[in-house]
Amino acid sequence: MILLNFGQKLNKLNFEQFQAMTGTKIAEQATMPVEYENHQAYLESLRKAFVKLGLTDEFLRGNEIAINPPSGSHAALCVLAEIFRITGKFPMIVRNRPNLYGLMLGSDISEVIDLEQIINQDN
Repeated sequence: MILLNFGQKLNKLNFEQFQAMTGTKIAEQATMPVEYENHQAYLESLRKAFVKLGLTDEFLRGNEIAINPPSGSHAALCVLAEIFRITGKFPMIVRNRPNLYGLMLGSDISEVIDLEQIINQDN
């Protein structure tokens, strides 16, 4: 599983939380330093970041993808659409919350949402 991280970098504890929730281990975390500018299209910025990190369409199609989405809703939707365009399926997404105990900086993973599972559920 490859984690495309558009937010705060996840730590070892977060990786353990992810594995406990999904049964899947994160093999690699690609930090996506995408800075969206008002005068530039979201997808243009996203595609530049993919190229900069060497994330080719073939690489993304060949791996399971999870996303720690960007905080902006428009950017997050563009990321999901682009991943779907490339891979033909929706990724898992990570939902974070502030650390409950306040003992360390950062956040906990509160939920991992498998978007493909939602799509494939019977009504």
